[in-house]
Amino acid sequence: MSKSRVSPEEPRTTAASICREFTESTTLHGIQNVFKKGSKKKRIIWLFCLLVAAAAYLKFTQILVLSFFSYDVITHITLVNQDAADVPAITICNFNPFRRDYSERTKLSQFMSIFHKKSFSAAKFFALGNFTETSMEKMYRDGAHKLDEMLHLCEFRGKNCYAQNFTPVVTRLGLCYTFNKDFSFMKIENPGVEFGLKLHLSPQQDLYYGFAGEIAGFKVHIHKQDESPLIKENGFAVMPGTSTFVAVTTKQVKSLPPPYKSKCANKKIFGTSAYSKPLCFEECRTRFIISKCHCRSAEMQGNQFNLLSNLRTWIFCL
Repeated sequence: MSKSRVSPEEPRTTAASICREFTESTTLHGIQNVFKKGSKKKRIIWLFCLLVAAAAYLKFTQILVLSFFSYDVITHITLVNQDAADVPAITICNFNPFRRDYSERTKLSQFMSIFHKKSFSAAKFFALGNFTETSMEKMYRDGAHKLDEMLHLCEFRGKNCYAQNFTPVVTRLGLCYTFNKDFSFMKIENPGVEFGLKLHLSPQQDLYYGFAGEIAGFKVHIHKQDESPLIKENGFAVMPGTSTFVAVTTKQVKSLPPPYKSKCANKKIFGTSAYSKPLCFEECRTRFIISKCHCRSAEMQGNQFNLLSNLRTWIFCL
């Protein structure tokens, strides 16, 4: 007769037994003190401390994670004293876009009398004949005040300068003149009036004509050399019979691209390598007018759009 041997059963492993073994053997004293046998009051105090510590850990972890993915920007301002400063471009415009003599020897005076009256009509405008096909840029350049006639004195760093040192540029105020536009990268070593640009200008107010006669003087805009002068939106006025002193400081702002909150981009604007918010608006305005009128005004940038407007399109579209 054979005898069978019965082996003792191995204890079954359960989740409860695993947790009990962990709490009894762990070196984390907080957990061990919560579950080990002893005073119930002491265990409750340890449980409270453990929950508070765990909540604080989760809260600070959340703050750090959210702070990391928010891409916060720290503004760092540094004042730099340079031995020599770059000379910016300086654009000067006479408030009067067309001289009286030019207006009287052309049909511009007739056009102004029609345009600024409430009785304006297309029939009266087209009665001007071929003058309606005149290029706006040609009118600005031919009818503008000449710088060599307005400029009585020009000094830069104590040396004489001349009208030839200015570059003509068409703006929304007509033909203007820009000093230091040819990327010569001139420097100024010392501050003060005697080391900067000194101009003595005459607005030729006796040659003012029409609506522009309400204000006399010049509009001045200081800008970067590679930036188109938005003279109508920016700058300051200089009235006749006054002296104006202007001190210039340079401020450079670097905005960060996405994913930072500024979400800026290195967008290129046609006609210039510089980017600014006003130039961006001007580009949008130019593209909109080109899409609607199939031409651009003379002061608008973008030589790839070789579609300069004439007086007719300026009136009925621009």
